[in-house]
Amino acid sequence: MKVFFSLLSILAGFVATDANAQKILSGAEVRPVVQPVVQPKNSAPEYAENITRPETNGISTLRRIKQRDKVRCGSNLQLKSYAYREDETWHGIDADFCKAIALAVVGDADHIEMVNVEGDEVAYALKNGKIDIMLSGGTATAKTEILHKLMPVGVLYYEPQMLLMSEHEGKDNEDFIGKKICVTDDSDYFRNYELFNSEHNLESKYLKFPSMKATREGFLLKRCDMATGGAVYLNGMKQAMAKTKFKIFPEPISVAPVMATVARGNNDFGLTVKWVINGLQLAEQYGMTAKNLNFFRGHNNPEIRNLMGDNSKLWVSLGAFPKWLDQAIAIVGNYGEIFERNVGMESDYKIKRKQGKLIKDGGVVYPQPFL
Repeated sequence: MKVFFSLLSILAGFVATDANAQKILSGAEVRPVVQPVVQPKNSAPEYAENITRPETNGISTLRRIKQRDKVRCGSNLQLKSYAYREDETWHGIDADFCKAIALAVVGDADHIEMVNVEGDEVAYALKNGKIDIMLSGGTATAKTEILHKLMPVGVLYYEPQMLLMSEHEGKDNEDFIGKKICVTDDSDYFRNYELFNSEHNLESKYLKFPSMKATREGFLLKRCDMATGGAVYLNGMKQAMAKTKFKIFPEPISVAPVMATVARGNNDFGLTVKWVINGLQLAEQYGMTAKNLNFFRGHNNPEIRNLMGDNSKLWVSLGAFPKWLDQAIAIVGNYGEIFERNVGMESDYKIKRKQGKLIKDGGVVYPQPFL
């Protein structure tokens, strides 16, 4: 028993000499001591390191992009509906979002690199630094986040799932009964079409492929009567095969958000992109366009002052140039303008925005306050 009490006395002595242990025993909060990070001097704005950020090979993704002075955006460059280069300038919905991100992070819309990445290449391209962000990567599922270690950081737009067929094919659902359809196996497209098939008693026959690229090739080789996929993707297929008469059936099968995606752990860059997309949404909510920017410069609304960089603290803390949004509106437009010009009603594709509109306009997009 004496030995037992002696051990307790020794232990109490150790505890008494440890200030943190004393705080723990008393129920007080203990905070780790964080050493300040010295920022390298370069052309990019300094940003607050007041929170712990994941590092890759000793350097954060955001800082690596700044040092490189270029943002690498993944896109499907096989189809012009996403991004294409003309007159030494990038165009398309993915290119415009990439330009907005580049304006925020490196201060120049031209400092982008569009990289062709499709389907199952996304996880590898993000993990190995081939790209910093995937734009036309499709919807996010539990499997993509868990197995492929991807992290969605913002909704780029809402895309309807459609059917592509030869021009002479069916005019209504009944004409599709018993038809063979090319579809990507183990995908949302397949699961959504299964429900559509069951609800309308179409008795479709499936020809499954491991990727959208293989699905596209199977359809173009006429191995099936129809193909299903996202409207932006199918319109790109139709445009690429202009000499063959295809049509897209006007009734959508489903609608899903297309997410901007980074590798899991790239929280610093992911957080910046999240608020860049949100900033473009807020710009639409306030009605900011290239024609009325002067009205919003120096505005007395505190949220507008934050957005426009008049109060620079929030953007600087996110690693962004405070005045990036002003330039982005002038170059690519606000959230709605980017969609409508590239794939919406102002484009050749005429994809209806519907759910992708702001809540105030009847959609489901609700930008978070920037305060």
